[in-house]
Amino acid sequence: MSESTKKGERAGVRATARILGCKMGTIQYHEKQGLYKRGPDGKFDVEEVREKIKKYSHPGYNPDSFRELRSENESGLVTDGGVVDFHTSRAMREMYEAKMAALKYGELEGSLLDRKIVEKIFSDVLRGLRDGFPALARNIGLEVAVIDDPKKCEQTILNKINALLIRVADEFRKQI
Repeated sequence: MSESTKKGERAGVRATARILGCKMGTIQYHEKQGLYKRGPDGKFDVEEVREKIKKYSHPGYNPDSFRELRSENESGLVTDGGVVDFHTSRAMREMYEAKMAALKYGELEGSLLDRKIVEKIFSDVLRGLRDGFPALARNIGLEVAVIDDPKKCEQTILNKINALLIRVADEFRKQI
């Protein structure tokens, strides 16, 4: 028996849930299912409720350990064995569904591109750069060899690189 409950202690729904470390909805749900009933004073026998929860819950559920974990971990995650409580699990599922709905909406709206299309376009751009720079080096080499002024030489190289990048960017825009 837990230190927080005395033999024969009686409590309402909220207090019973707090003592056992579970949700009020759990107590109310089990009451509707007829697992335990309120006494004449309208309260539950806490020990009876604890035993019924242990008996009718899944084998790994222990209200005592759950209460200890809940006090340490207010996020609702039960770290023992990787179990997540129902409400956290439901919130996680709803967040996932909302994100998926946003992605589907974006895809239908046309604001999202298919991953394969983006990969193809990106690989084409990189291929253009890969093929363009060696050709650029051959073309620039002849022009730069005859220029004596370093500033003109630098300007020629920058102009050729800029022209290559503009050509690749134009090809990219055409594919989109």
